[in-house]
Amino acid sequence: MLQKSCGLRQPEVSVAIRELMDIEMVEIEPQHNGQRGRPRHKYRLKGNLFEIIEPYIEEAQNELDKLESSLSHLDKVSNSLSNGAKN
Repeated sequence: MLQKSCGLRQPEVSVAIRELMDIEMVEIEPQHNGQRGRPRHKYRLKGNLFEIIEPYIEEAQNELDKLESSLSHLDKVSNSLSNGAKN
């Protein structure tokens, strides 16, 4: 089900779930259906979605702020060089 809804192949889903479990974002509940074969699992977020992703949003915002600052600095340097070349 995750494969279809995420548009990923099974190995990619397994890697992603393992990473999410390592950082304690997801918990797995085995689903026993009384049949043989591979067991199915139910995946659940460990908490509120916003609370879980908030640190990542903050990190991304900090990176964007750094990039904007760098772009602003480059713009100033570029304008300074451009004005110096005109004189």
